[in-house]
Amino acid sequence: MVEDAREIWAEAWIKEARKKKVWKPKEIARLFGVHYNTVLSWIRYGKLKAIVITDGCSPYYRVHQKDLIEFIKERHSYVYEPSQSLHNEQKK
Repeated sequence: MVEDAREIWAEAWIKEARKKKVWKPKEIARLFGVHYNTVLSWIRYGKLKAIVITDGCSPYYRVHQKDLIEFIKERHSYVYEPSQSLHNEQKK
């Protein structure tokens, strides 16, 4: 049953991801129902591929549609289960 739910979520997220060519981290956070900082962590730890745009002071991240879809396909079970932690994954 849980596997079915994960597949349903993944399909819904992929369908939504196809609506835009480039995504901002805040938009991705809304899509997954997670905090903005969670998405930034995924990007910083290399879990979610993003391009960095900088104005010399602050980095701005953008995620291409294909990278977001790849993230969903590879890691949708991670996104679906908020009990898992990137920090625990990094320590392994």
